[in-house]
Amino acid sequence: MTAVSRPREADAAHCFPNPWPVIRVRFNNLMARRGKTEPIIGNGGSVLSGTLNGTCFTGRQEELTTLAKALHNRRGRPGLIKIPGEAGVGKTRLLTEFLDIAAEIPDVTVAASTAAERQHGPFDGLGSLPPLHDLAGPGGLVLLVDDLHDATHQINVALEQLLRHPPRTDLLVVLAYRPRGIANRLLAALGAAQSQWHIEELRLTGLSSEAVGELFPEGLCGRHQMTLHQESGGNPRYLQLLMSLCQGPGCRGESLLRTDAQIPVEVAAPMLMDVDRLSATARLVAQSAAVVGDAFELEVASAVAELDHPTVLVALDELLARDLIQAASVPGRFGFRHSVVRGVVYRTAPDGWRLGAHARAIDALHSRNQPAVRIAEHVERVGGEGPERGAALIAAARAIELSDPDTAAAWYRTALRLTGDGSEHRERRRELLTALARGAVLTGRLSDGWEALSRRDALVEGKADAGPDAAMAIECRAVLARYAGRYTEARAMLHRALNRSDATIGSTRLRLALAATTVWDTGWDWSEDALLGAVGSGDQMLQSLALAIHAAAALAKGASAVSRRSASEAAQLIEQQTDDQLAHGLDAVWHLGFVELHLERRAQAARRFSRGLALSKAYGQWQSTIPLLVGLGSVHLRQRHLESARSLAEQAIRLAQSPGCEDLLAMALTLRARTALAEGAVLNSLADSRAACEAVTPDSPTWRQARLAQAAARLANDDPAGCLAAVLDAGGGPTLPELPMWDHPRAHDLMGRSELALGRRAEARTWVDRHQAAAEKLGLPGGAGPVAMARARVADDPAEVLAHALEAIDAGTAHEQVLEAGTGHLLASQALLALGAPAGAEKHLDAAEAAVAGCAALDLAPRVRELRAELHAAAVATAEPPAEQYMLSQREFEIARLVSQGRTNRQIARQLDVSHKTVETHLGRIFTKLNVSSRAEIASMVGRSSVIARPRRTAAAR
Repeated sequence: MTAVSRPREADAAHCFPNPWPVIRVRFNNLMARRGKTEPIIGNGGSVLSGTLNGTCFTGRQEELTTLAKALHNRRGRPGLIKIPGEAGVGKTRLLTEFLDIAAEIPDVTVAASTAAERQHGPFDGLGSLPPLHDLAGPGGLVLLVDDLHDATHQINVALEQLLRHPPRTDLLVVLAYRPRGIANRLLAALGAAQSQWHIEELRLTGLSSEAVGELFPEGLCGRHQMTLHQESGGNPRYLQLLMSLCQGPGCRGESLLRTDAQIPVEVAAPMLMDVDRLSATARLVAQSAAVVGDAFELEVASAVAELDHPTVLVALDELLARDLIQAASVPGRFGFRHSVVRGVVYRTAPDGWRLGAHARAIDALHSRNQPAVRIAEHVERVGGEGPERGAALIAAARAIELSDPDTAAAWYRTALRLTGDGSEHRERRRELLTALARGAVLTGRLSDGWEALSRRDALVEGKADAGPDAAMAIECRAVLARYAGRYTEARAMLHRALNRSDATIGSTRLRLALAATTVWDTGWDWSEDALLGAVGSGDQMLQSLALAIHAAAALAKGASAVSRRSASEAAQLIEQQTDDQLAHGLDAVWHLGFVELHLERRAQAARRFSRGLALSKAYGQWQSTIPLLVGLGSVHLRQRHLESARSLAEQAIRLAQSPGCEDLLAMALTLRARTALAEGAVLNSLADSRAACEAVTPDSPTWRQARLAQAAARLANDDPAGCLAAVLDAGGGPTLPELPMWDHPRAHDLMGRSELALGRRAEARTWVDRHQAAAEKLGLPGGAGPVAMARARVADDPAEVLAHALEAIDAGTAHEQVLEAGTGHLLASQALLALGAPAGAEKHLDAAEAAVAGCAALDLAPRVRELRAELHAAAVATAEPPAEQYMLSQREFEIARLVSQGRTNRQIARQLDVSHKTVETHLGRIFTKLNVSSRAEIASMVGRSSVIARPRRTAAAR
């Protein structure tokens, strides 16, 4: 036993008459100095690093606080805290952290030990329970006992006696254990202890997804980041082992059973020790069960282990007692407590024995007429020859190719290996390679897709390619080209295929693929042809995709009524589908989600993207996950949930960091650039939008979106000329022929604001007129507010500015556009200040400030602060006349006045047609003459009329 005692400290006792303030101070000091990484130690000593972020170790702050409070409440009657939790969930780590706190309380003796006979954790073994009266200090005793499920009979008896007859001492007992391993007599004693003990239970479950995210190391691939919480159940031990399998950004995310990666021994050591403790027979049965599957029948495991039924039953009882396996709800079926445990047990078996075990599993499952899906896993690992085994693999892979495309691809590869090279097998090999390419498109392993198609081309070379898989191969090739950002190449190959005289098989899908390739670009007329073909197919998922594409094409041309009708029909079809049915057409989900977003149906779009995301993760269709993440992030951006939008963009970026995924990477970077601009991080926005433009060529519609994001960032960075060039570049000229109609209002707004910043008000008004015309053509309710704001910006008369600003406020309020309404309040405040109505100006400025805070409009915050300073300066000027006036030169006064209007040095230089350096020189003189140190002070003095311009010298005076 480890016993730690602390003598009374006179000064501490004097300052803190009861122990709870000591605990609180100690706890706060402990938390304050832990802004570093410390290990989370699970039961059995597994170690996982986690960032403590100034609180406690990740995910267990609430439990540790409860333990610390129990130290204060232990007076009166003994306290008992039960901490049940499965293996590896962090019980030992929690006790270790609590021990660190409790051990520094004056006069309290802290004793910590493990009840396990074979001690392998941080605590010494508990040989027997010592006399607690002798051990307790003046302030009482805290007794921590870990691994209670492994306690010997002697320790169980001693603890039972303690629970039934607690000593008359200030005692707190903390017991940690796995729920299924406690002796019955001890359970009975725990149940009867309520009358004599103050009992609390801290049931440890898996960490939350947020806590798990804090534990991710640098370099963890996006796929693992999205699946680890679910696959580990939040268990720190399982989490660390699964993280050790990740191979970085290019990781394939393979399972523990299929990966060739080595498992660090120190990570798997606790589970390996559980296996080592088993008898030889129980270990053999466990390994046989691991070969069969996560769940297994007793008869099949017996056949694989080559043991008789009674022997297996005895071994089964041992495995149940060790909590390695658990009984299923179906009689005669069992399963491992977690798939990670199965994987570790599986890898403890020798390789040669495993081959034979899989062969025996095939025979056992065949004899019981099990489906091909159950047998295929074993055929994959055994290999061998024969058309029967290859056919079984193909049948199984077809059954799961959409629900589990990774596993299906592995089975297709094995079937391809088992298929001969002769000419009689050429068609079968071609079909298998097409299936592999299709699986690669779904799972995001794009290089595998290109490789499969290349091998297929070698089989087709010089021969007619008119088989049933020909259209699928063409579609896969086009999708792969599109993901790489090569839209011209994708369109060309689809046109060629559709123009071929024999292109009848799969023509409906090829027309849909062509429409999907062009709809976000400039080929909007293809959607009608695709829609007609899909309606005649009778396939509801094809119909919903065609309707979504048709809705996008209609809106791109400004026909919003047609778009709404087609989108509603697509939504009705999609909502009727089950999850399995919808997994066959996740591309329809995200196409429709983007259309609904552009139609201002944000709630429907968010629901669509969220459902698609859940299905893409559950079914392993990782390539669809990227546009779904970007779509949901775009919804959150429009709702001004910026932190969530940035998080979704970063998840998409991590998933898209592989060769051949450049277009999707650019899409994700563009979302992050737009989010950064909304957060006021202009340089970050410029960097991301530039990287997105460099990732793809201008023939991609994603490039145009990235160029528009870059234009907005340049305008925010005081580069209106660069903004103008970027918008014209993205749109293909002043009429924006290469942008869909839903982008025209945004592009026109950027052009108008840029012209205004350059001092060209007439040109700005022209772009505002076009902005209004585009918004009226779209006919969307949310378009009125931005048009009114644009009108307010270019108006000359403050009264006209105020009228348009009030229109913007009304439109924003009516359509729950908080940002637009807030901007309208800001313009109204500015206009009222110019009209000499500071009270009204302040009222609108307060509303603008509330909007900025409510929707995280960090990009508007500086203007709000500047206008607040102007209001303050006006109030001071009204309250009392200036006591003293400072005289500046004509040029200096002109610059000071522009500074008071909130202009930057670059804007002042352009307006006065001087160099940026000249403005800086004049500003330096102004600061010296006025004896100020900030631009706000200059604005205040100009507002109070404390600054005047020196009269111009006349010719006579000269």
